[in-house]
Amino acid sequence: MSKFTTAFLFVIGILSSYSNCYSQDDSEFSPVSMQSGQTPACCQFRQLSDSKLDNFLKVNVGGDADVVLKLISQSTDECIRYVYISKDDTYLIRNIPAGVYYVKIAFGNNWAESKQQEGCIAKFLENNVYQIGNDLLDFNPVENYEGVQIPSYELILKTYSNNRLNEFNAEDISEEEFNK
Repeated sequence: MSKFTTAFLFVIGILSSYSNCYSQDDSEFSPVSMQSGQTPACCQFRQLSDSKLDNFLKVNVGGDADVVLKLISQSTDECIRYVYISKDDTYLIRNIPAGVYYVKIAFGNNWAESKQQEGCIAKFLENNVYQIGNDLLDFNPVENYEGVQIPSYELILKTYSNNRLNEFNAEDISEEEFNK
């Protein structure tokens, strides 16, 4: 018999007027209409999932900004999921392969893309903030006397202008570091 365990991570993201880290002129970017759950078109990665694991990372976004979240394997530093989530929305990332992960999160408004010779670049044009989580999400099934427990998590992201409170163990990173 399989049971689910759910751990909760509470986050208050930070949104303020940071400048863009890339020197590229914002006029070269075209706005892109995105919906929660979409993978940005500029994203170059191999999405991994495991349909045998009925787990999830529930991401609840509130406040003043949209979010782009990367779920990254701790062992390989490779992105396995990349998802856009609109403000005031909730999205479930399902069927995450067994492993330990961390997140990179971009907060902001007005998602846009720019096609360049070296490839495609995407970013928030306004109020952009980039963070890397220090907390690890362990999606490895756990066997105990009750059977197998399948871990799932909930990440609550609430962004407010100029609020420096942050309950999520994260560090600010550059736009360039987010896009690695």
